[in-house]
Amino acid sequence: MHRRTFLISTAIIGIAGYLGACSRNLKTGPTPSIAPAPTLGPESRVLPPADDAAPSSFSEFPLWPEGDIQTTVTALHKQHLCGTAEIPELHGRVSNGLCPVVVDLSGPSTWAIIPDGKENWSIMPVRMSPSPSPSSSSSPATTTGPYDPGPTIAIGPAVLDDSYAYITAGIHSTKNLTSEPPKGPASIHVIKVSLSDHTIVASICVAKNYVANDKFLYRVTLTLDVEHGTLLIVGDTRGVFQKAESFGFRINAADLSIQFDVSTVLADGFQVEESLGEALLVKDNAVIVYLATGVSEDRGQKVIKSVKDGWVYYKESDNSSRELEAYKRDAFRAQNIATGENILLADHPQQFHGLATQIPIYTNQHEVILYGEYGDSIFSVRQPGSATPILSWNSGERAIPSTACVFGDIAYLAPSKHVSNREGALQLVSLSAGQDVNEIPISAWGDSIAVSSWGIVLHDAFYPADAWFGYPSGTSEPTPTAVNS
Repeated sequence: MHRRTFLISTAIIGIAGYLGACSRNLKTGPTPSIAPAPTLGPESRVLPPADDAAPSSFSEFPLWPEGDIQTTVTALHKQHLCGTAEIPELHGRVSNGLCPVVVDLSGPSTWAIIPDGKENWSIMPVRMSPSPSPSSSSSPATTTGPYDPGPTIAIGPAVLDDSYAYITAGIHSTKNLTSEPPKGPASIHVIKVSLSDHTIVASICVAKNYVANDKFLYRVTLTLDVEHGTLLIVGDTRGVFQKAESFGFRINAADLSIQFDVSTVLADGFQVEESLGEALLVKDNAVIVYLATGVSEDRGQKVIKSVKDGWVYYKESDNSSRELEAYKRDAFRAQNIATGENILLADHPQQFHGLATQIPIYTNQHEVILYGEYGDSIFSVRQPGSATPILSWNSGERAIPSTACVFGDIAYLAPSKHVSNREGALQLVSLSAGQDVNEIPISAWGDSIAVSSWGIVLHDAFYPADAWFGYPSGTSEPTPTAVNS
């Protein structure tokens, strides 16, 4: 395991501080199945001691959702999460009862966001109790024609800050439903929700005829800038064979007014090849457009993987060679958009997603996590634009995790499916000490994970934290020891 040399002298001190403060035994952690949990109100749960307290263990029971309900989590911040859920009482108002939700984990309480049929949205508290079939009250008592299941909602990404949730969703008209999941055009909306009083603050339609099929979450990105003043949203056309609408906007987060429309700098009928968070690539030519500034430029030989916090992460490909060995030697770099500073990150390609995870959960995390490619994979965690990783190892030293996230000083690593001696173990690694500080037996391979001081999202369910590094638990249980890597 490699790390910054100036941290070596402090590693022992750092790890000792963490372990001395952690006062919980290792125990069975979250499980992928959603078993019925004991009914515990906020007053009987252990709540986070601080917003920045890094969890050291989690309950084995999910707090949300209750029961076996279809859910997807797209954002987690402090005590709130966003996503989609199948709400039994909304069958008949929206197709299959599936709609965007905002969840306050202090209850928990769930708030559903539903369209009114006139391009507007409303929000209402809902129950998450599973139901074998739609209740009689959710559909008309008498009908004169075919039963209308309500509009189908395509769920897009979401972002959260301390005060608001920003959610993307597409509305399919029931008249256009010809397949399941629907593949026809949909109107795409951004909706701003107040977390304090659960009201719709504003909404805007950014596209009228976007192909929001089952890959919608893959093809739309929503980014909240560092100052939380603007939203950057892109819809690309990957996997869509017919000519389809693309879009890219910079939106004022305060009132959702449009500040920049990418169509103003591109030719009519443009198609976005790939959404990159803070930028987009235009199909059939070598143009990249930066949404924060509205500037477009030729990308040259760059194979761009991500644009994050003002840095472009890319490999510089030599198109003269199609051989695999030549591809492996392509260097991976980062370039500062504002200054042009260019740094070497690795001498071979990198990837931003772990094995089988393509849809990240927004957490306001700024650390860059890279997983490497091919047999000589290198896992690393670094600050934006940093040439020196905080944490790094290659696949020969230690297994590359299937996915990972960072909260505070702790990296939470989901296990590799191919490591038999640690199958199912979530590894907790201190970034400052460079050593494992806990191991929790769970099954998390193949899913994105997200952590806040309140707990962890696994398999689109939320498991509350019940102990934190640096904060005594108040119990007499012995302190756990470090896990050797």
